[in-house]
Amino acid sequence: MRICRMIVGGGVISLILLAAAFGTAGEVAPPLVGIEVLLPPDTRDANRWTRMVKDLSLLKPGEALTAERLAAARKALDISGRFKEISLAVREDEGQVGRIVRIRVKPYSRIRRIRIRGHYPLFESEVRRALPVYPGDPYDPDQLEAIRHDVAAVYRRVGYLDPRVSVRVDGDGQGHRLLTVAIDKGTPRRLAGLSIAGNRAFGTTRLKWKFGVWRDSLKPWGLALSEDRLKRDIENLVEFYRRKNFADAQIEYSLEPSKEGDVVTVAVRIEEGPRYAVAFEGNDHFWNLTLKKDLTLRQTGNLGGRGLRRSVK
Repeated sequence: MRICRMIVGGGVISLILLAAAFGTAGEVAPPLVGIEVLLPPDTRDANRWTRMVKDLSLLKPGEALTAERLAAARKALDISGRFKEISLAVREDEGQVGRIVRIRVKPYSRIRRIRIRGHYPLFESEVRRALPVYPGDPYDPDQLEAIRHDVAAVYRRVGYLDPRVSVRVDGDGQGHRLLTVAIDKGTPRRLAGLSIAGNRAFGTTRLKWKFGVWRDSLKPWGLALSEDRLKRDIENLVEFYRRKNFADAQIEYSLEPSKEGDVVTVAVRIEEGPRYAVAFEGNDHFWNLTLKKDLTLRQTGNLGGRGLRRSVK
C-alpha cells in the first residue's frame, strides 16, 4: 500500500492508493462501482452532505477509475472550500469486478451571523467591509486573528492609537457559528493645533475653515485625527486654489506629535505661485465661458506648463 499526504489550505488531505487499484502499465483501468461517503457522527443533515460530496467529486459509477480521475476528485473537493479534512481511499468490491472509492470528509461549520459591537464613530458597514470573512463562509478558527488585525487597522487609520478587538464565537444549535466582534477603540489622537504658512492671497482663518479635521477639533466631544481625512482636506485646498486661478499652487503638511503621541499639531505649508488671468482673442464662434470650460488649469494645475499645453490642444 502506498500513502500520499499533503497539507492544503490549513486542512489535511490524504490520498490512500492501494498498490493494485489501477492495475499495471498496459492494463485497462478497473471500473468504479460505488462511492462511499463517511462523515463525522455528529454531522447534521448527513444526507445532504453525502449528495454534495458525490456531486463535487465528479466521479461516476461505471466509468474507468484512473489515477487522474481520483486526483481530480480530490482537487474538486478541496477547491470547494467546504471541508476541513478530506481523504480518499480505493478498495476492491466483494465481487472483484471493480473498485469502490471511500471519501471521508469533515465539513467546515458555517458562519451564520456576524455581530459588530462598539463600532462608533464608524458606521457598522465600514467595519463589515474590512472583515476578511462574511456570513455563509466556512468557519475557520485560524481566521479570528485576521479579523482582529483587519478591524484594528481600520481604527488606527482613522486616528486611534491602540484599538483592541476581540471575537467571541458561539454555536447556533445547528452546527454553525455566530461571531461577535467587540471593538475597544482605545486612545484617540487629537489635533492640538493647525498652523498655515505661505498663504498671501487668503487669510489663515478662512483657510482653516476648509479643514474638516480642524472643525472637528472645535466640537465639545471632539473626534480622533484621521490622517486619511487630513489628506482629503489638503486635496480640497489645492482644488480651491486652482479654482481661484492659482494653477501652480502646491501644498504640503507635516505632523508634530507630542511626546506621548496622543496629541498632534499639523503644520501646513503653501506655495501659491502666480495667479493666472486668462483672456481670449479671436474667438468668433464660441463664448469666453465656453472656452474656459475646456481649460484644464483648474483641474490638473499647470506644473511645468503642462496644463496650458493640454488646454490649447
